[in-house]
Amino acid sequence: VERTAPYTPQQNSRVERDNRTIVEMARSMLLSRKLPRNLWAEAVNTSVYILNRTGTRQAPGSTPFEIWTGKKPTLNHVRIFGSEAYMLTPSVKRDKLDPKSKPMMLVGYDGNSSNYRLMDPKTKKIFVSRDVLFNEDRITDNDVQDLVMPRVFPMEFDDIEETVDSLTEEEDGGDSIPSETTPSQSSPQRHDHNLRDRKNIKPPMRYNNYCAMAFYMESVETPMTYSEAIDSNDSDKWKIAINEELDALHKNETWKIVKKPENKNIIQSKWVFKIKENPNGISRYKARLCAKGFSQEQGIDYTETFSPTARYDTIRILLSLAAQMDWKIVQFDVKTAFLYGVLEEDIYMAAPEGIHVSSNEVCKLQKSLYGLKQSSRCWNAKFTAFVKKIGFDQLVSDSSAYIRMHNGIKVIILLYVDDGLLFSTDDNELYSVLSDLKSMFEITTDTLSCYVGIEIQRNREGIFIHQSNYIEKIIKRFHLEDAKTLSVPADPNVTIEPHEKPTSEPNIPYR
Repeated sequence: VERTAPYTPQQNSRVERDNRTIVEMARSMLLSRKLPRNLWAEAVNTSVYILNRTGTRQAPGSTPFEIWTGKKPTLNHVRIFGSEAYMLTPSVKRDKLDPKSKPMMLVGYDGNSSNYRLMDPKTKKIFVSRDVLFNEDRITDNDVQDLVMPRVFPMEFDDIEETVDSLTEEEDGGDSIPSETTPSQSSPQRHDHNLRDRKNIKPPMRYNNYCAMAFYMESVETPMTYSEAIDSNDSDKWKIAINEELDALHKNETWKIVKKPENKNIIQSKWVFKIKENPNGISRYKARLCAKGFSQEQGIDYTETFSPTARYDTIRILLSLAAQMDWKIVQFDVKTAFLYGVLEEDIYMAAPEGIHVSSNEVCKLQKSLYGLKQSSRCWNAKFTAFVKKIGFDQLVSDSSAYIRMHNGIKVIILLYVDDGLLFSTDDNELYSVLSDLKSMFEITTDTLSCYVGIEIQRNREGIFIHQSNYIEKIIKRFHLEDAKTLSVPADPNVTIEPHEKPTSEPNIPYR
């Protein structure tokens, strides 16, 4: 196994290029049919399915699927992604006068067979079937815009390029649907009947609030650049958010304006905008200035980047002890934590948009900034130095956990980046430590409910942790709300063969 150095994707250029090919193919499939971005996972899986069954320069005359399985793949069943499809409804699931097929949309292929993955445009549920007829000239009758989720938090495909796996599927020997030669054979006859003028159809009054809210959320786009924010319809709100961020950076003395040095690396910055929501709609327009850390040079702008985070084992152990010994727990969050870190290197940054300086002036960073490669490490060093100053010691088993014994009273701090938990046997001692932390950092406290994705519930019977919301999101994301559940995690139909152990272990020297 050959390992690559950190932050050097060029050493793994083949895989990086394959990932890019997959994402570009998925993007093209979605754009060509004007499909919503929430189908990106299906598009990526379809791209991998097709690429594994097409030729490559590295293996002329063969395909990755054939090399992996030894079987020659067939593409007779492949259809255009997003095409209109009609899935046969089994006779046992319909009455005699019911339609024999149901309109669907093609969203991919079942990895273990030649079956199709089809989505019901109305319910958004996924079905797998082999008995399908296609009309590749169009998508489903249902307006495709009905599938589009509000673009409050748009997803860029660049964010998923590094998570795409080059999957290889094993295709079984089932018969595939024969390919049709003419559109008339593959396309069922269509009869469109306009019963009344659809212009006069109005949504029911009970949906007015939902329609208004959906329209408002769709109309508020999150800007991607500074100029988009300034030129948008909500420019006044974005200007307020930008000024608040600049005021916080100025108050923190994050940089000072100096003359541009010669032969120094000048990094750039970028504004990142976000719309925060609550159940009633938009709660806040937020702007954050981030350094473009990818332009930093190792050994000059930074050396070490590692910073510890609390181990999940430590979180579970402390919660277990708190339940057993009835410890008090307070959850806290450090606001703009990375800005507290002090830089050891001399880093120069071009003046960000919104700050007017002369052409020969730049910002010399005095404090850490979001986006810098060492920002997390600097923040952790700052926090560790302070808690040690007020009498805490780091645990040997987990350097993100700190403990202090004062007058026989134990206090424990657990930190995960900027989210923390305080444990103590005494209320006064706990809030005394919390007061010390607030004297140095801007901290907000909250009731113990969710910590680093773990939902926590406490009552007289004990402390219970789970991830129900996360599981529900995953189920909804992949349209598995109506999937059948199993009582055991493993396949109960698997037959385990006895393994005959050799009478003596082979004499292999330890390496």
